[in-house]
Formats: sequence, structure tokens, C-alpha cells
Amino acid sequence: MKIVVFAIIAGVAALMAWLWFQPECPAGAVVADEQECINVPGFDRQFCARAFARPEEAIFRAGNYFATRDECQLRHLTCVEYPGLNGFTPKPSGFCVLRGADGTLAGMKPVYGPRRQGNR
Repeated sequence: MKIVVFAIIAGVAALMAWLWFQPECPAGAVVADEQECINVPGFDRQFCARAFARPEEAIFRAGNYFATRDECQLRHLTCVEYPGLNGFTPKPSGFCVLRGADGTLAGMKPVYGPRRQGNR
């Protein structure tokens, strides 16, 4: 019976370790802005200009909405206004940019830095 318990614990620990070490942006690159994007192998100036033409759209599509700045800052370090809803959303530290096989932008999602732990 002890062997079964230890096997389950070891399996769960292995799964958690595997999940912890997964890349933040598989098949893409995490970049903070257009200048950093240009330095990524396989990304050219035109691609990066199109990707960062409207980065706020990626922020707002992420759906992180808080009614007040204080509520947002309880979980995130930096928050910006969410236009149209009179609320706030966390400011990303970078963006996961994915380039499609045809050279177009396949996806762009915000990547957030460290979150606040506990109360402010």
C-alpha cells in the first residue's frame, strides 16, 4: 500500500515539474516591443510592424478586467485603463508573438510578469 501512495505522489510531482518547465510561448517568441521583435530570428521589420500596430487589442482580448485600479493592483504590479468599460486591466511585460507558415501574424497574446503575492 505504501508503494502505491509513493507512486501517486511521485507521479503528481513529476507532472507538476513538467508543467512548471513548459515554455511560456511554444512555437513563438516573447518580446516586449517592436524593437525587440526585430531581433528575433525569423521575424523581419515588416512582420513586427504589423504585429505591433495595435498591441492594445491583444491586451483587451485577454479578458482580464477589474472594476477598480486597487482590485487590479492586488494581483498585478502595473495596471492600465480598460477603455469603454471604465475599468482596469494588467499591463503585460511582453507579448507571445506567433508567426504563421505564410509569414503572417498567427497569434499575439499578452504575457504578464510576476503577480503580487498576498496583500499589498
